Amino acid sequence: MMEKTSILVVEDEVIPGMDMISRLKKMGYEVFPLAKNPDEAMKRLEDHQPDILMMDIHLGDKHIDGIELANQIKKKYHLPFIFLTSHSEGDYIDRAKAVGPSSYLLKPFRDKEISIAIEMALANFSGQEKGTVAINDSLFLKKDDRFARVKFEHILWLKADSNYTEIHTTEETFIYSTVLKKVESVLPKESFYRVHRSYIVNKESITGFSGNTLLISDQKIPVSRQYRDMVFRWFNMI
Repeated sequence: MMEKTSILVVEDEVIPGMDMISRLKKMGYEVFPLAKNPDEAMKRLEDHQPDILMMDIHLGDKHIDGIELANQIKKKYHLPFIFLTSHSEGDYIDRAKAVGPSSYLLKPFRDKEISIAIEMALANFSGQEKGTVAINDSLFLKKDDRFARVKFEHILWLKADSNYTEIHTTEETFIYSTVLKKVESVLPKESFYRVHRSYIVNKESITGFSGNTLLISDQKIPVSRQYRDMVFRWFNMI
């Protein structure tokens, strides 16, 4: 099942915070209620476990700013975070860099810049190329100007088409200008197997076989000679 990528915005100023939330929702993201201070941020994280965190460097808190809060969150939660900042941060920049944010977003915001910051954050956090981002149990797949979160278990098969890769899921198909081998490198090896030069299948999605062809619902997947012994051992074990 394809899910919306979820985002938590931490911003002590309500108007820019709600503006960001409104923009993100229009882009198609799931956005949790605005967190206006460190306590609310920690409570939202405990309740919702977002995929991405966006946080203002200045939080207007006497005891902790966005940089220190990000440092605490980084130690407890495994998620990419984006610092919201301005051109005149001065000494804050060096402190912000030391925390290791996945991306920065400069104020005032434009939709295109928000989209790029999210894409960079996912790619930098995962250490993978843009467009083939895997974090925890999911692949983050770009659709238009947003990312959809698809769990590995909901990916059925992948097909190479020249320098493009088709990723077929339980709900829809995504097409990327990336060779199949690069996408294969981010998939869990215990679930996904190459069965042909042009095909990779999720072993759990196979519904049957006929001759040298695997069946995934009504889709026929060819099995090439070099992979036949491996593939048909699966059925001998049943």
